Amino acid sequence: MQPTLSDRQQGLVRATVTAMVCPSPILLERKGGGYPKRFYRQLKAEYAATHEILGGIEWQAQFTPELLIRTVRNYEHAQQRLNQARRLPRTFLGARIRNLAQDNESVALEVLETIANIANRAPKLH
Repeated sequence: MQPTLSDRQQGLVRATVTAMVCPSPILLERKGGGYPKRFYRQLKAEYAATHEILGGIEWQAQFTPELLIRTVRNYEHAQQRLNQARRLPRTFLGARIRNLAQDNESVALEVLETIANIANRAPKLH
């Protein structure tokens, strides 16, 4: 009987599966040795911004074109960051970055789905 894993352990297991790791030694040579730490700091800021967008959606709000464009761009950027994270080496920091990038991408998709569901709601017929 295997004990249940904590959220942190599940995230690390998910971030270290073979399909998630495609290390690129050229990437680290070109970007420098401190690149993973810088990337992690940038990703944490983007993760907070994604949650800010999600928190700013109100159920009765009118969606402006600027909000929709910002949301779509945020999702596209999150996908690009996930692809970049997959090229990092198989280290503990690399796994943390991949886990955060996966979470950021899933939250960005959730924001898009939430907006789509709210925008597609038909008014009730009497």
